[in-house]
Amino acid sequence: MRLQKDLFVGSIDDARNYDGEATTALERDQPGGLTNLEFETLWAIVANEAWDVKRHALEEVASTEESWTFRFPDSYVTAL
Repeated sequence: MRLQKDLFVGSIDDARNYDGEATTALERDQPGGLTNLEFETLWAIVANEAWDVKRHALEEVASTEESWTFRFPDSYVTAL
């Protein structure tokens, strides 16, 4: 089983309706081997903070039995 990871730029509504298809008009990338935990850890690193599960948890905005969509908060995006 392959776990697909997509990063894309869009609104919350875009995130809730995202289907992972390459035909989408959203700007996207598919980094391999990264999960939400790695992105949460990276957030702590770029913010120069000790990782904390409550502080650095990404907000889940949509999910199905097979997929999860998380939001990067503005402070994280700015730090990147």
